[in-house]
Amino acid sequence: MTGAAGQIAYSLLYNIGNGSVFGKDRPIILVLLDSTPMMGVLDDVTTTDKEEVAFKDLDVAILMGSMPRREGTGRKDLPKANVNIFKSQGAALEKYSKKSVKVIVVGNPANTNCLTASKSALSTPKENFSCLVFGCRVHPCNHYNQNIEYFHHPRKFPHVLSIQFLLLFSNYCLFLNFM
Repeated sequence: MTGAAGQIAYSLLYNIGNGSVFGKDRPIILVLLDSTPMMGVLDDVTTTDKEEVAFKDLDVAILMGSMPRREGTGRKDLPKANVNIFKSQGAALEKYSKKSVKVIVVGNPANTNCLTASKSALSTPKENFSCLVFGCRVHPCNHYNQNIEYFHHPRKFPHVLSIQFLLLFSNYCLFLNFM
């Protein structure tokens, strides 16, 4: 998991540890990557700032390490800041992980970061990449059919041929959908 010392990882690690994510009877080995200054935050687990350790033989990669949005930073500024991070993580997936690795990108803007990582991990099938999209223009209070029609828009989503499952979750004004 990248971004392991961050607030989202802090919440997600609990759910992974208690069996909610992969099952209660499944043994888990956590491999956590974060920047060197964050190593003191993660003292109670094995941590690394080396991609060759963090990405070695992964079955599942959760990529959360991205530049956070700060005051005065617009959404358009995030891809520029994150492109090097996700190129590097994609290259590490390519070099060290299993080719069957399942990749979930959470670092915002997740859709752009997911594409960037996938372009650097050429031997990992594209269908193995997914992302959690924050702030999507699809409002979960809208009707289900309106949401489906949004994703079938040929110019916005030319790669979407059919939608078999769509989950929308709302937390106040932040919208999350898993695609």
